[in-house]
Amino acid sequence: YASLVECDLYHDSRLHVLAWTAADIETKTRALAMATTTLDSMVEWQGSRKTATQALAWPRSGTTFDSLFVDDNVIPMPVKRSTCELARLLIAGDLTSDVGQNDLQSLNLGKGALEIAFKSTAEKKRIPSSIGELLQGLGFFISDKRGTIRQQNLIR
Repeated sequence: YASLVECDLYHDSRLHVLAWTAADIETKTRALAMATTTLDSMVEWQGSRKTATQALAWPRSGTTFDSLFVDDNVIPMPVKRSTCELARLLIAGDLTSDVGQNDLQSLNLGKGALEIAFKSTAEKKRIPSSIGELLQGLGFFISDKRGTIRQQNLIR
């Protein structure tokens, strides 16, 4: 959803961008493609695809942002920014793989021993919430946890 030039400009104004600036063009290009497809798989966008045959979710029709209609030939700036941000984070490490995360159920001090009990080893995505925050107002952030869909409303 964003070009190399747009992402280079985006990262020029940011801190902690070494992963992006140190990457070669091929790595950046692959990261942008992966960020785009990752966003499409994790966000239920507002509006509808402009055409039924397009490969990606954008451009879209029937989308508003800050109470203004988004032209159906435009990819909104928050989508471009989130693509650039996610691409940099993907270069720094694989955020798309599931990781085991234990939920603490109880912590007890027994007879001279510490007892720790966990609820589960649920698998959770590690896509940072900052990506969703950049997209507020454009759709629903979707995460899949053991077949259960949980939606976080990103529309203000």
